Amino acid sequence: MKGSLALYPLFGVVSIAFGQQKPAEKPQATESEVTTIRTETRTVTSGWDLTTELWSMEDATPVREGQLDLRFTGRWFPDSTSDDDDDVIIQPSLVWGPAENWEVSANVPIWVGDAGDRGAYEDGNYDTFLGVLWRFREPEGWCPALALAGHARIPTGSGSEGVDGELRLILTNEYDSGIRSHVNVWAKTANGERSPDEPNIRDFQYGGTVGLDGPIGDTGDLRWVGDYVYRISNYDGGGGEHLSEVGLEWRASERHKFGISSQISLDHASANVADYSFNLTWALTLAQ
Repeated sequence: MKGSLALYPLFGVVSIAFGQQKPAEKPQATESEVTTIRTETRTVTSGWDLTTELWSMEDATPVREGQLDLRFTGRWFPDSTSDDDDDVIIQPSLVWGPAENWEVSANVPIWVGDAGDRGAYEDGNYDTFLGVLWRFREPEGWCPALALAGHARIPTGSGSEGVDGELRLILTNEYDSGIRSHVNVWAKTANGERSPDEPNIRDFQYGGTVGLDGPIGDTGDLRWVGDYVYRISNYDGGGGEHLSEVGLEWRASERHKFGISSQISLDHASANVADYSFNLTWALTLAQ
């Protein structure tokens, strides 16, 4: 769920001034060549990355200052983890850039299933998730951009309790080819309780993600994304889980963005993780 970037050197124009030829009867006055080079730097932010909504990965690129996005994400788990029915989540989100290098977000995942309810996951439906991202270091040379992201689950849902919190360190680098690399390391405290027939949630969770994305075509409006995720199980007694995610992002216009992704379990280590799932996101920029 929750954006792109690199430091580009811009080289100034080199101007060379030559001495002018004096009349023949006078000695020639020769001026030395004078070369002036001016270098400026700037940070490029795409303002349309959909990584927070579509992948277990974030990049260190906040949306542009003043940008406000309304986003809708649909999540489909055809290999259900709770019963024989498909699981479906609808997630509306707001993403805003209140200042340069800052991004805040809010979303409310709504678990609807294929029968209009959440089944065994009824408790906690309609919880509110709040997020903030702060890029504290711009990319410079081979040093990537660095950002911190924090997320909190607020118990606004049915029968929900406790507040969950996550802190994530994000590294993003961009290369001349337009390909970007991402590294995420995160830790989370989970304080909610589940129904008696569900496993106990692990109080302290952690994990990491490494991923790449890059342009398709010359315009950069279409990008591929892929990553690998390792995380400890959400539940007590579970081990490590290995996942892979792939997908596409498409900027159809300045105000409309679309994305699709799929998550695949690599080791089927947990009965509480679907073997595969699909996500679709549409983002409408209301202000920019």
